[in-house]
Amino acid sequence: MKKRLRMMLAAMVIAAMLVTAGCGSGVTTYDTGKGLTIAMARGLQPQDSQDFDILYAGADCAMAATIDGFDQLASAGYEPTTMTLTEYADVLRSLNGMDETFTADAEGFPCASYQSTVDGTDYFYYMTLRKGTDAFWIVTFFCLASVKDTYLGQFKSWSSSIKIN
Repeated sequence: MKKRLRMMLAAMVIAAMLVTAGCGSGVTTYDTGKGLTIAMARGLQPQDSQDFDILYAGADCAMAATIDGFDQLASAGYEPTTMTLTEYADVLRSLNGMDETFTADAEGFPCASYQSTVDGTDYFYYMTLRKGTDAFWIVTFFCLASVKDTYLGQFKSWSSSIKIN
């Protein structure tokens, strides 16, 4: 459950992909085939990742999702079936030593944003949480910090389109 480390690794993946397809204009719906459907910018490409369950990336932005299965949480001593998203956010903050505070987005889902420097490059992250029937989902959008103002509104819009099957 070391999500911050995973985000830093993903930032390095994005830095390496700056020469690949960009985040195109317009929006399209992506069915990840893993239980997550989301509407995001055209041009994001699915990526293989050992660090994330789902990763889509373009030249200047990306979306990464991690699935925290109820079985994993139960084996760690938690009661995930009765845990609320707010309680899960608190567990996530505690386990990862996060300073960021989760607040409710327009739809009432916990979200947090933060910046981090990886190998001298500043990145901006927008994280949101969802609960499925057998797992919690951590969905994080990120981009170079220099284009944060361009993407923050889009990240919020994309977040509102998340469907967990």
